[in-house]
Amino acid sequence: MNKDLKKFDVLLVNLDPGKGHVQAGLRPVILIQSNLFNRNSSTLIIVPLTSTEKTLFPSEFLIQPSETNGLMAASRFLGSQMMTVDRCWVLKKMGHLEEVYHPLVQEALSVALDWEGDF
Repeated sequence: MNKDLKKFDVLLVNLDPGKGHVQAGLRPVILIQSNLFNRNSSTLIIVPLTSTEKTLFPSEFLIQPSETNGLMAASRFLGSQMMTVDRCWVLKKMGHLEEVYHPLVQEALSVALDWEGDF
C-alpha cells in the first residue's frame, strides 16, 4: 500500500505513542519527502499539522481547509516538528496540498533548519 504517495500529499497518520512535546495521536500531516524516495522507501518524512490556534512561529503557516487538501479545519504546519515515520503509520490519504502553499513549506523548513536558498 501507499506506493502512489506524492510529495505534498495530506495524510492521516497515527503518531501514537507520543512522548513529551511532540505531536501524537491521529492527525493530518504533510508528506515532504522526495517522490524518488516515496516510491521506494519503507519510511516517509512528514510534518504534522495541528488545528490548535496559537501565534504562528516563523517555521509555521496556516493551511485553510478545502476539498483538495481534505482538511476539516484550519491547520498549522509545524515545520519545526518534521519526523520520519514508517509507512504502516499511514491510515489514509486525505488530499493534496495546493500549490499556493508549496513555497510556504519551503520557507518554513528553511527557517526550521536554518538553511538558505532552495533545497
